[in-house]
Amino acid sequence: MKCILIIIFFNSLSIFFHPLSMELTPITNSGKPIVINFEKSIGNEKEIKLSEIVSNIEYVPLETNKNALLASISKVAPTRDYIFLESRGNIYQFQRNGKFLHRVGKSGSGPGEYSIARDYKIDEASEYIYILTNWSKKILVFSFNGKFIKSIPFIDSMSFEKLPGNVFLAAMGNGSGQEKYRLVALKNNKDTLKCFPNYIKFPYRKNQFTFISDNIDLDFYCFNNEVFYREKYNDTIFKITSSISFLPNIILSLGKYKIPIEHRIEFLASGKEFRKYSSRYYNTKVEETNNYVFVTYMSYLENDPKKALLYDKKAHIGFRLKNQNNKEIGMIDDIDNGLEFWPLKIDGHYGLISWIDAPELLEQLEVKYGKSWKKMIKPKLQNLVKTLDENSNPVVMIATVKK
Repeated sequence: MKCILIIIFFNSLSIFFHPLSMELTPITNSGKPIVINFEKSIGNEKEIKLSEIVSNIEYVPLETNKNALLASISKVAPTRDYIFLESRGNIYQFQRNGKFLHRVGKSGSGPGEYSIARDYKIDEASEYIYILTNWSKKILVFSFNGKFIKSIPFIDSMSFEKLPGNVFLAAMGNGSGQEKYRLVALKNNKDTLKCFPNYIKFPYRKNQFTFISDNIDLDFYCFNNEVFYREKYNDTIFKITSSISFLPNIILSLGKYKIPIEHRIEFLASGKEFRKYSSRYYNTKVEETNNYVFVTYMSYLENDPKKALLYDKKAHIGFRLKNQNNKEIGMIDDIDNGLEFWPLKIDGHYGLISWIDAPELLEQLEVKYGKSWKKMIKPKLQNLVKTLDENSNPVVMIATVKK
């Protein structure tokens, strides 16, 4: 693999280990990045009503089908006509009303087949689905009608993003601590455009976990038809330009809650040692809309409940959302009197996306309102729960953001 090596420096630590695997210097930017003082913001607790942010919630009960019994789902991606999602390494396609269509691609190792999908992207303009397969070093391309189109040679990466001009940006894993590159940009014929070096090196120890899987990390997100990237542990979210350069977009200043290198699990001798420090620091996920930045955060302590911070871009102030109990975080649903709402994903075209297992939805509504909970919720939500039972597939919620 031929690489044009791009070495750019971004100094935010005085210690010789760099905070980024990919050292990105702020390129001259026409607009200043948003700077969020995390410590100060989480000191401001506020109850926020959902109607302040969104105008409507669309509930989509996913059809319970013998070919799609979904114990859990993730990476939900709506389009105008469809909903795509990942469940246990499979990509499924539903109609926008929740009717099941098919698993995208067949299971196997032949042409157009895969056993596990690591990541996937939707291109609604071309009506193509791009699936990054496990270990096979290729991306499979399908049409929205389920037809296999082609296979694109790729590299062994953990996630990816599709950029304009059939350029793919691969985010490399670093489980061994010795990965050469952190990001690699490729054309769809596997021609390498740029490689960004990995500066976070650590000694590999056999049978030791070197990362934490907590469903909060996010390499890429899209907003206003642009792609943004954030490295784990870094304070800065970067906008990726058409020339594959990086502009600082948001700086989340964690202060005392940022985990120092010497306390990261990669640099400690054991998980037991890491647990001594893990509750002191926060792991964060950042996404945005035109008016707000949504920050989900939790400590590195195992099973720590997630918390939420909402930053108002216009008022330049952030608030920690008030928790009703240890399980729910989010904005008060004063639209349908449902559960507190917080996006698990933000889609630049379709709004705030969340999802919940059907049994959990029914259980939590009863916890919130008691035995008479069905009388407390509004008609749209009442009609939804009539269709659900403990065996139902999850429910997807799509909230339309106010302009």
